[in-house]
Formats: sequence, C-alpha cells, structure tokens
Amino acid sequence: MKPQRGFTLVEVLVGVTLALIGMVVMFQVQDNWTRQKQSISSGGDSHIAGTVATFHLERDLRNAGMGFGNSPRLGCSVLAFDNNRTGVKTFNFPLAPVRIIQGAGGAPDEIHVLYGNAEAPSSTYSVLSTDETFTMLQSRGGLALGEVVVVATAVGCRLAEISANTNADGQTVDHNTSAYTLGGVSITPRYNTSAALGVTPTTEGSMHILGRAPQLNIWAVRARTALTKYNVLNAESAGDIGDGVVNLQAQYGLDTNGDTMIDTWQDADPGTWNQIRMLRFGLLVRGEAYEKEAVTTANPAWSGGNFTMTNVDGTTDSGMTNLGVNNWRNYRYNVFEVSVPLRNMIWINSW
Repeated sequence: MKPQRGFTLVEVLVGVTLALIGMVVMFQVQDNWTRQKQSISSGGDSHIAGTVATFHLERDLRNAGMGFGNSPRLGCSVLAFDNNRTGVKTFNFPLAPVRIIQGAGGAPDEIHVLYGNAEAPSSTYSVLSTDETFTMLQSRGGLALGEVVVVATAVGCRLAEISANTNADGQTVDHNTSAYTLGGVSITPRYNTSAALGVTPTTEGSMHILGRAPQLNIWAVRARTALTKYNVLNAESAGDIGDGVVNLQAQYGLDTNGDTMIDTWQDADPGTWNQIRMLRFGLLVRGEAYEKEAVTTANPAWSGGNFTMTNVDGTTDSGMTNLGVNNWRNYRYNVFEVSVPLRNMIWINSW
C-alpha cells in the first residue's frame, strides 16, 4: 500500500490558531483605524463649525453701534412697539452697541449686538420736538420713508418708524400709524403706535437713524449643542449658525482713562457705555466622536479663564471616576477666541 499523506490534527490546530490570531490582529487594526478616522473626522467637523460660527459672530460685532455710537444717551432703555409680534407687542432694549448677558455659574453667555443700516448722509439729527411729529433742528434732508429711528432725550428713548417726510416746513417727519406708500406698495407702519410708551413728548434730543433693516441680534448657545442668532427687531425664529458649540464666554474691553487704549477687561456691564472699545469672546466646540479613554483631562481655557464643564446632557460634572458617553472628558474640543475692535465706538473720539 502507498503511504497516506496530509496534515496531522496538530498541524490543523496550529494553522487554525495562527489564522485566528491574524484575524484578531486585523480586526484590532481595523478598529483602531476606524476610531482614528472618526476622531479626525470629528475634529475636522468641529473645526469647520467653530470657524464658521466665529466668522459670523465677529462680522456682526464689527457693525455694533452703527448709527448711534455717538449718542449722548448710550445705555438708555429704548421703549419699542412691534405690530408684527404675537402677544405682547411692547418691549424694550438698551441703546448699547453690544451687551453681554452673563450665564450663571459658568453657563454660556449671551451677546446682544445692535446696529443699523441707514442710507442717510447723516446718522444723527438734532430734534427740537418729539411730539406727534419729529421736528429737526435743521433740514430733514436724507430722512426716508420706512426708516426706523431711535429718538433719545433726557427723559427717555423710543423706537419709531418714519411714515411721512413731505411736510411743507422741510423740518418735520411723521411717526404715526397712517399707511404710507413705498415703491408703489402701501405699508402700515410696523414700529409706530398711538401710545406714548412712557416717553414725554415735546422734549429736545437726538434722532439716530437705523435704516429699514435694523439688527438687534442675540447670539446664544442652544442646549449646549449649537450657536444660534435671533433678531429681536424682526421677531424671527432663532437660526443655528454653528453646530457643536457648547459654551460661549465674552468680556468687554474698556478704555476707562480716555487714552484710546484698552486698560480693563470685565464681565459686568460698564458704568459708562461710551468706554467700550472692544469685545472678546471664546467659543468652545465639542467634537462628535466619543473616545473610550479620557482624551480631555483639564478644563479648556481662553483668555478670560477656564470654561466650566458639565456632562454632555448638561448635568453637573460626574467626575473623572465616572467616564462614559455622558462625560465631557471622553470628547475632544476646539477653542476659538477673537478680540473684536468696535469701530463705531473707537471713532467716538473723532465725533
């Protein structure tokens, strides 16, 4: 008989063992590659989201104070009426280029940015009377129908909409509830009301032109998942600007001694609003990829200090000993920080 040839049981078991080891190694390599890919992809996505959010917020801040930066009544409470609002139609806001609403206990801040887009050759007019019509000290030239204005006096400030500018005297403009025609379209004034809104008439002051599309934008972090923008004067819905933004912190840069240099950074509102020259903010953006290890062991920081960290669901930090998908340490972060000069306040010295 010819001898039998083939593999022994031992050889088969050794071959199977080697194959299994090779498969385990391949799966480990695949798993590591997948995790690294997710981490890199998540980092790239958060970097793009943070860059976009920072760009839009910075651009908005550069317009702050346009149309009223030279007002002697900066900081006054502007009484306003918006006929397009549902429910309560009256509201108020400070005549300030930018305002920081501090989040309690390290929670995200809000940044309110106010500016106009007037086409008038001058953004500020002296007003002799603020009764049913606004009477200019000189000519009303350049004041157009439909422009929104803030009238600032020693007894208060109010928002109004120019509804007529053809009075024979050449100095007055109306701000009543009568419809006016613009571009062949009949328009009912949105921001005018027959109520006095608490501002005493027949008072001298100044009129600041905000144009037909004024902006009072509120920048805020929604549920620690996205940076949003909401225009109070349009009563529009808040829109997401950057996903993954989990915190926003900001500080005022003040020139308190009048030497045109920033000498104070602070969280609280300034005592004198015309001291504002700059605003700096820090955005904290979290990547989406969950890491098995604690890849972020210390609180991310910006120039204003460390960010206060919470669990992913917003609850109190559960600590280093309780890692998992809800622990902020299992994610990577990007910090975006910008100091924005407020040009309409810097130019106040020239005015």
